[in-house]
Amino acid sequence: MTDPSDAARQFMYAGPTERVGEFRFVYADNSWEWSATVAAIHGYDPSPKRVTTDVVLGHKHPEDRAEFDRAVQRTLADHGPFNSRHRIVDTHGKTHHVLVIGDSIHDDVGDVVGTTGVYVDLSAVRTDAVNTELDSRVSEFAASRAVIEQAKGMLMFAYHLTADQAFDLLSWRSQESNVKVRDLATAIVDRVPRDIDLIDSNRTRFDQLLMHPDRPLPPK
Repeated sequence: MTDPSDAARQFMYAGPTERVGEFRFVYADNSWEWSATVAAIHGYDPSPKRVTTDVVLGHKHPEDRAEFDRAVQRTLADHGPFNSRHRIVDTHGKTHHVLVIGDSIHDDVGDVVGTTGVYVDLSAVRTDAVNTELDSRVSEFAASRAVIEQAKGMLMFAYHLTADQAFDLLSWRSQESNVKVRDLATAIVDRVPRDIDLIDSNRTRFDQLLMHPDRPLPPK
């Protein structure tokens, strides 16, 4: 079985970080693997952990559980990457808002055998510390601020994030992929307009909002 990248494979067994951790879901045995960070987000000791879908589902907020279960079933049915934004309840009863971004796992002949990706704990963004760290980095490439802000805006739009959360996610992915923030932002800004389109119905609603920001949008 092969993973999407060496970075993902290495991170699965790395020490904990505070906000972002890896997961892996293998279809054949219905098993989930959590990195130390994902285990900690769920309230367990910060060490890699293997769990069943029932355990994963048991941590979902009651109001989000049904939708999460449907997302899992869709993934099992069409073997697409698992993606979700929902709430979990850790072992201490604390609620976390999480964003899950997935990619596919392929075996040696190219068949999709699972999904892997990241959990982002949106409740744990250390605003002051993150802003201090990122501001110092931005100062090093002030000329690239515009493209970074564009990429942040795209992440905010795609995942319904705040500006701080979008920048935090961009910075984390830069570190994990060993790609400069500027280069990652440039790739996003260059490729989104070319490779990812709004569906016609959403584009029409966006047009209406742009032309008449003072009017309510018609029902979907």
